[in-house]
Amino acid sequence: MQKKHWLRVFEFTLAALALLLAAAFYILRQYELLDTQKIDARNKPYKVETGMTSRTVGEELTQNQYPELVVKLWLHNHPQLQAVQKGRYRIDGTKNLAEVLSDMVQGKVIEDEYPQLTIIEGGNLAYLHAALKKLLPKQYPKLKELLEQPADFIIESLKNDQELLKAVGGAGTSLEGLLMPATYPVFHQDKPQEALVAALRATARFMAAEWPLRDKSIFVNTPYEALIVASIIERETLINDERPHVAAVFYNRLRKKMRLQTDPTVMYGISPEFQGKLTRDMLKKDTPYNTYTRAGLPPTPISMPSKSSILAALHPADTDALYFVAADISPALGHVFTGTLDDHNKAVADYRREVSEYKKTQSSSKNSEPKNPKKEDKKAEKNKAQVLSANDNKVPVNTEKQTVSALPDDQKHAGKPSSDKQQTAKGSDDGKVLKENSGELVISLDAKTEDQNSGKHAVDKQDKDLK
Repeated sequence: MQKKHWLRVFEFTLAALALLLAAAFYILRQYELLDTQKIDARNKPYKVETGMTSRTVGEELTQNQYPELVVKLWLHNHPQLQAVQKGRYRIDGTKNLAEVLSDMVQGKVIEDEYPQLTIIEGGNLAYLHAALKKLLPKQYPKLKELLEQPADFIIESLKNDQELLKAVGGAGTSLEGLLMPATYPVFHQDKPQEALVAALRATARFMAAEWPLRDKSIFVNTPYEALIVASIIERETLINDERPHVAAVFYNRLRKKMRLQTDPTVMYGISPEFQGKLTRDMLKKDTPYNTYTRAGLPPTPISMPSKSSILAALHPADTDALYFVAADISPALGHVFTGTLDDHNKAVADYRREVSEYKKTQSSSKNSEPKNPKKEDKKAEKNKAQVLSANDNKVPVNTEKQTVSALPDDQKHAGKPSSDKQQTAKGSDDGKVLKENSGELVISLDAKTEDQNSGKHAVDKQDKDLK
């Protein structure tokens, strides 16, 4: 009996020692990471306020990812880093916590202003090239080469972190859709790629965190495919509440082996810099991005999606809708989502009536603002506020710093081409609706029948421009 008792004591002691060793190993590992890991770059200078301590600064800069005991122990072993000075400091992603706190203890505050690159939601690489060429003309040749052959850049930027690499599709051949929309300061003129590193890492971290939380029913297999869907959603609607519904339509069509038939992909396949009207001939022209002629997703994203669009792609609405069409001339009124072709055609007919009434209003009052024939309800007002808010957030106004956005001046309407600003759809003499350069008139606007074999809507036999 006594022997069994001592055996239990021995087993308990071993278990306790094992737990202590595991805890010690964990704390040691966290300590090493805190000591060596680079602090992520920040879009704006970091401001140390009166009363802040090295501990509060350290916890904020590391985003509270280390246990309190580890931070306390680390600071106890670095007494020379205790007294941080107030001011604005540059956090550029090149220094660890000790180096950052050392700058703050020495009061190495920012005095200079820096050029800033704004990547706008819905913009794409073509516009990023234009922005970089304007913002950093001397460094642009090097950046151009990086953007055109990004594989090594992706690996180096993500430090061979397999989780982050997987979150952006690995070392691919394009950065399209991989750069998080935001404003990034260019701290070092001799290292302009650091702004792109920050944008890439922001997307990788966001996807790595959100992909495991996705709705398991979504019809994509990888984080990269989710980014492709998100990039199309971004080009389809400005209204946050609609994004999950747009995602659901795409997934529902994919499940039924129906082609997506979404205009923004066609435009991108013609040219990433596409402007103007989308014609029937363009819809028939086969490219890897033409979702009218090809099934499935396009090979890459077509724009830089916002976090809202990414979340919509990961968490679609619970709906059986297969179609959507603009509800009105005004983008603020959003879309009508339907589950059958008959209902879709009715929604298209309603939209055409709105277009016809709008044209009549325009012709009768050329010198006055066009009146919207439909009274906007509370939902429309809410959507308008979202659109205006989106526009306000996407193009920050800065009179002190040089800021260049990743869209040319005539295309800063929330990442949409300039013709989207009013979304004025026109009609031909026979009343057919024109597809303007926007994602708003989506999924075979003038469809009357549907090919059941491919899911593709039948296009009118008249081979006329939609004008």
